[in-house]
Amino acid sequence: MSADPLTDIANRDTRLKRLFAVVRQNQRAAAVLNASLPPGLAGQFRVVRIEQGEVLVFARNGGVATKLRLMSGQMVDTLRLRGLDVASLKVKVHVDTPEPVRPPKRLALSDNARAALQRAAAGIASPTLRAAMERLAGGD
Repeated sequence: MSADPLTDIANRDTRLKRLFAVVRQNQRAAAVLNASLPPGLAGQFRVVRIEQGEVLVFARNGGVATKLRLMSGQMVDTLRLRGLDVASLKVKVHVDTPEPVRPPKRLALSDNARAALQRAAAGIASPTLRAAMERLAGGD
């Protein structure tokens, strides 16, 4: 039994074993490419799959995709030199859309609750905690 229970589970199931092998291969390809590319391009893409000798890469934007396409021959050569059996590299643009920015939550306090917080703040010796309680009571 290894130190990693996930590896133990994966070794018992052939489908999981194949999946883990594919993930490791993709991670290895990404690491090789990130190490060999200029700093501005490293980390700006994701290796999605390696299938039938073709590496599929998702670039973060069109500019990165263009640069990766221009360097695809060098990238394939680098992967081959590092022992990966690849013949071509395909680049697609895949923009990750960020989570929408949510407005900060506002705390609605009754007048009684606000007064109770102010009284509690007045009795606190710690200036940092007292200031935080006063901000909370003030609705800031």
